[in-house]
Amino acid sequence: MPSGPKRPKWGGVMAVAVIALVVILGGFYLVMKPHAKRSSTREEVSSQVTRSAKQTTSSQKISKATASSQVSAISSSKRATSAAVTWNQAAVRAEINRYITPLAGTNSVYVTPMNASQPLVINNRPQRAASTIKLFILATAYAKVSRGQFNLDQHYTLQETDKVGGTGVLGGQAAGTILSYRDLLNDMITQSDNTATNIIINLVGGMPAVNAEIRQLGARDSQLNRKMMDTAKLTAGVDNVTSVQDVGHLLQRLYRHQLLSADADTQMLNILQRTQNHSKLPASLPATATVYNKTGEFGDYGVQNDAAIIADKKGAFVAVVMCQNGNEAAQISAMRQLGSALYRDLIVA
Repeated sequence: MPSGPKRPKWGGVMAVAVIALVVILGGFYLVMKPHAKRSSTREEVSSQVTRSAKQTTSSQKISKATASSQVSAISSSKRATSAAVTWNQAAVRAEINRYITPLAGTNSVYVTPMNASQPLVINNRPQRAASTIKLFILATAYAKVSRGQFNLDQHYTLQETDKVGGTGVLGGQAAGTILSYRDLLNDMITQSDNTATNIIINLVGGMPAVNAEIRQLGARDSQLNRKMMDTAKLTAGVDNVTSVQDVGHLLQRLYRHQLLSADADTQMLNILQRTQNHSKLPASLPATATVYNKTGEFGDYGVQNDAAIIADKKGAFVAVVMCQNGNEAAQISAMRQLGSALYRDLIVA
């Protein structure tokens, strides 16, 4: 009797199907893996490019900010320069009217910020110079130094006949004391030494040589007519004269290194900075102020003068005040108050 049909072996079929599925999935994985890798790589590059672009943009922003800051700083600098050149003369004139104008006698004033082209000059005229004439003697000596006609390291032996009275220390030194020309110039300015001044006048070629240099410097109202303490000439009505404009212009050019040469001007400024008499224009200034000045006084004629460069980190200005035939205490008080007002208006403001 024949046998019936055989039932399929489902276990074998399932095994074959599983194997086929594994093979298919494996092939699909092998095909897709490089693609996934390439895609991942593109994302990394894209990320790097994005970061680089962000960094570049950030760098550009910093550069623009820096440039903007530099432009702003330059603009501020230009504004500061402009402010220094176009200055408030009306305010300064008001201070002068407040403190100097009411004084008795003949009074004149010169004021200018260092970078200004137009100074404020009030009542300019030749007046008794007193020791402010020593500024022109100093300039004469350094002009000759610049021309090789005067050696600051040369020495002079003090004679008894050189000694005169008034301000200074050399009158009390023993005859035979040896001094360099440099020492004599220093004493002439810092101590306002009359003996040193007369010696320097002789060493540079006498009064004609000083007056020739004064003309060369363009000073029109200044003249050395006598040596220090020459009372005979004073009695005869002969005196040394200068004006606030002559002195102020000299100081402005000196500070700007436009008088003789950068080296000579620097040396003269160094001497003026050591001046001991700060009792007038600089008397009430703060310790931060740098002062280069030369005073002059002659009580018998009511003369009180001060010629000053006043500087600070914010700027500098020249102020020259000359008073004669007035009251000493009132003159000095007025100069002190004016000096403070000018410092406030021209430096602090």
